[in-house]
Parts: sequence; C-alpha cells; structure tokens
Amino acid sequence: TNRLSNALRREAGIGPDDVVVTVMADHHIHVATLFATWRLGAVFCGLNRQLPPDQLVADARRTFAKAIIIDDALAHLCAGF
Repeated sequence: TNRLSNALRREAGIGPDDVVVTVMADHHIHVATLFATWRLGAVFCGLNRQLPPDQLVADARRTFAKAIIIDDALAHLCAGF
C-alpha cells in the first residue's frame, strides 16, 4: 500500500480531496488501491465494471477524477476515457 500511495502521489499528483476512480475486478489490488487512496486523503470511487461502457465513461467524468485506474482485462470497456 505504501508503494502504491507513493506512486499515486508521484506519478498522478494525487493529494487530499482528489478523486481516484477504479474499474477493476474484485481482488487484492483493488483493495490496496482503496487503502492507498485513503492514505493520501483522497476520495476512492470504485465503478461497477458490469455497467455498459458509455455509462462507465459518463460516471467517471461526473467524478472529475484526477486519476483513473483500469484493470488491463477491462480496458476495452473504458476506451472513452
């Protein structure tokens, strides 16, 4: 979680009150992303990967996310980001 939070801060400039959106399967990396986001004081927003692609894009845009983390296996759903 430390390495992930450091990477979010360093590579995406994530800090307090920033929004981090995820589109991921339910596994340990998703949970680690949740804790890494909280550690930075940022807001975690996990989107439902079962939504239609246009709804995923619309939901992500409404959050004004500073970073979006997408599982490689689900990248085809998020082509509009």
